[in-house]
Amino acid sequence: EESLDPWKKNFFQDELSHNIAFFYVAEHIEQQVIIGYILFWIFEDTLELHDILVRGKYRRMGVGSELMKAMFQLAHIKKVKEIFLEVRKSNLEAIQFYKTFKFTKTGERANYYKNPQEDALVLGLLLF
Repeated sequence: EESLDPWKKNFFQDELSHNIAFFYVAEHIEQQVIIGYILFWIFEDTLELHDILVRGKYRRMGVGSELMKAMFQLAHIKKVKEIFLEVRKSNLEAIQFYKTFKFTKTGERANYYKNPQEDALVLGLLLF
């Protein structure tokens, strides 16, 4: 079974200790298993998407889109004006997913990721 969380448990605990952090979970009710999550921060009028993950066999079933919609709903309530995120340059599936929500490239971060080392694309979306 693949691990659902790419980060260690203490990372999640640290992330969620911030009052600007939001964490939504998608659960398969019948199987009582977490099938995805989205983690983001909202500060002032900016939302920073830290991670979205859907368990492999549940991908391409709309789970990620529903998590994104939940994030957008809260962004609207909180009057967020911009959303940004980083993604590995090689993660073409994720980049395409974000493009379906109208994210565009706003920059790059050299050597942003480790294990393996890789540059990140910065994607952004203006809401107003």
